[in-house]
Amino acid sequence: MLLLKLKRLSIESKLKILAIFPLIFIIGLSFFMIYDSYEKDLKLKNVEKLLILNTKISLLLHETQKERGLSVAYLESKNDTFKKNLLNQRELTNNKIDEFKTYLVDFSYYPNQGKINIENVLKELSKIENIRNEINELKVKSKNVISYYSNLNSSLLSFVANSSYIAENEKIINNLTAYYNFLMAKERAGLERAMGSNTFTNKTFGEGMFLNFLSLINEQTVFMENFYIYGFDYEEFVKEKMQNSSVKEVQKMRDILLSYGENKNVIFDIEASYWFKTISEKINILKEIDDYISKDIIEQINIIKKDQFDKMIFILGLAIFIILITILSVSFFTKSIKRGFEKVTIGIEQFMRYLNKEINELDYISL
Repeated sequence: MLLLKLKRLSIESKLKILAIFPLIFIIGLSFFMIYDSYEKDLKLKNVEKLLILNTKISLLLHETQKERGLSVAYLESKNDTFKKNLLNQRELTNNKIDEFKTYLVDFSYYPNQGKINIENVLKELSKIENIRNEINELKVKSKNVISYYSNLNSSLLSFVANSSYIAENEKIINNLTAYYNFLMAKERAGLERAMGSNTFTNKTFGEGMFLNFLSLINEQTVFMENFYIYGFDYEEFVKEKMQNSSVKEVQKMRDILLSYGENKNVIFDIEASYWFKTISEKINILKEIDDYISKDIIEQINIIKKDQFDKMIFILGLAIFIILITILSVSFFTKSIKRGFEKVTIGIEQFMRYLNKEINELDYISL
């Protein structure tokens, strides 16, 4: 029945039906490609938001790492200078906490595990004033202080690690992985600062502290090796920055601390304040590298976003162009065929009139 109806359609209608199918295909394909580009652009925007949040986390980490080191230095030395510096440092940390919390507006685009990490961070931050009060009153042990700040920083770093899960671009994933490994190495450097302050204040390692210190050094090495594997684009910049004299001076003091492995009676006669100042200079250099990497990744994301947007506009423009050309072509050819049929019809009518001797001459049918 349907086939019969189709056979009875005019040629004009048949041509329009023939044009509809490729048009539907072109529109569907264009919609799919545009939607795919839109989704990728949206994901890149979310990755960019996460990376900006990661920069806030990095700033907060930098301050909590310093606060951890100063807290341990004060607890071990009970020195008023360390206490004064610690109070000033807490103000800096509080500013970064407020900045971090202000940026936590929309959780919808966070990875599932990332939401859990942020909840853990907020839970740990709610305890910070109690920890500070215990430090002020010298009612807490250094190992507990290190444990608290390390747990807080671990949750922050875990969120950074989860950021790469929603990225689809291979280069962005590699650079985010490299960035995470670098932050992990920097966190270990912060722990090294706290542990070194403790050791130089007491002139020797506490029970079990040397193995922990040795583990920190090894972990830093592993994380930096992983960083270079994934972030090879940054290798030259990082190695140039690490030529700073403070890095070399920290390594000398580190070698003295490591000599404890061969000589348990070694006495460390370096002032804890000098160690803290020098390794803080090194960590500030690490922070400069951290800022450089995060800024570079954001720039890469913006370039990819622009490419995706340009691609989306090109596909949309091409689809509109093809659709218009198809419609105009069908319209033109339909009208052309109709005009041809009209000429044939007129010619036949004229021929019939000629046969009926109504006219004496025939006009040539020009198609």
